[in-house]
Amino acid sequence: MSGGRWSRIVLAALVAVGALALLRKLRGPAAPQFSDHPSVSGGPTIEQPATAVSPVAMGPASVDAPAPAPAPAPETDAPEGPGSDTGWVPPVEGTCPDGYPIKAKESSGIFHRPGGLAYERTKPDRC
Repeated sequence: MSGGRWSRIVLAALVAVGALALLRKLRGPAAPQFSDHPSVSGGPTIEQPATAVSPVAMGPASVDAPAPAPAPAPETDAPEGPGSDTGWVPPVEGTCPDGYPIKAKESSGIFHRPGGLAYERTKPDRC
């Protein structure tokens, strides 16, 4: 290589180094590294209160208050008839009645929902 070519390479390298130095100066200080991050260093410390309250200083609990009476069981308006205790009803002529769209097959343990592939052809054991 000739001397002129080397000088151009060196000049280009110096210009690049100068440009990088200028960019670093314009950007300001570097962002903090991971070791400076609070989550890595353990985060902020929790200050303890100046004086701790002891349980004895609070005094004894009041024993004069009567125990609360148990709440009465709410009355339910459960519907009478088949399925009222389990939520299931027997099928009517091989189909499920209105309001009970899920077909249950006890032999397979499969529950068929409307729109399923085998819903129409399934004869339910309960609905």
